Amino acid sequence: MKQSLRNEYLSAMQITRWVPRVTLPYAAQSPVNEALATIVEPRSAIASTPLNAPASQPPLATITNKNTISAAQVTNNVVETSTEIPHFSLQLMQAGNCLLLIELTQHKVLQIDDATYQLLRNILKAAKLPDSPKLLGEVIHWPLFKQVNIPQGVRQAQEFMQSYITTFQEQLVDTKCLWLIGLTAIQVVTGLTAKHLYQAPILQSLGQTLLAPSLNSLLEQPQQKAALWQSIKQLIPLWQV
Repeated sequence: MKQSLRNEYLSAMQITRWVPRVTLPYAAQSPVNEALATIVEPRSAIASTPLNAPASQPPLATITNKNTISAAQVTNNVVETSTEIPHFSLQLMQAGNCLLLIELTQHKVLQIDDATYQLLRNILKAAKLPDSPKLLGEVIHWPLFKQVNIPQGVRQAQEFMQSYITTFQEQLVDTKCLWLIGLTAIQVVTGLTAKHLYQAPILQSLGQTLLAPSLNSLLEQPQQKAALWQSIKQLIPLWQV
């Protein structure tokens, strides 16, 4: 995604146009980024996928544990077409040094008296994180634009969401893990599917992630909580450092 198009998307979210401290993996170069490249040291890659990989591959990496997801598997799960326009609502929040991207089924901000919000607070408390997460930005309703001739297909949605999250990671600096809560959040950002739930892949551009079922799904199917808790327990040392 070109920087000019990224800025149009970010402007629609009322986010100040920004110049990243590092060049986003797989992003088309802009004159500004090329100039910065001579004075800014790129941070080391989080995982093994090279930063100069072909643009047709999504910015996803592998992990070296029992939850390993190969780059080939990830690529096959990403929809290549840009003509189909997805529809979703997602909310980004912060709990300590973790970011939470949450699927919203009611298309509105989580309310304190919602059962799903209370469940989220219980999960965060068990994970030894602050149980009153902060809202970051506005709820993201996709497509962002109506009756505007700007591409808003699956690929654009994925690139936008990755850039959106990276914007806050750059601002907050010391983020340790990104929780993708709900299949919509997982699929939009990574292209992965339900079979990857409870895994913890490292994404080249976004770092350590946790792939969790939606809050509604956890309420409706409490048996899922056990599998999620096993995944969370393995990651707790990461954000307690």
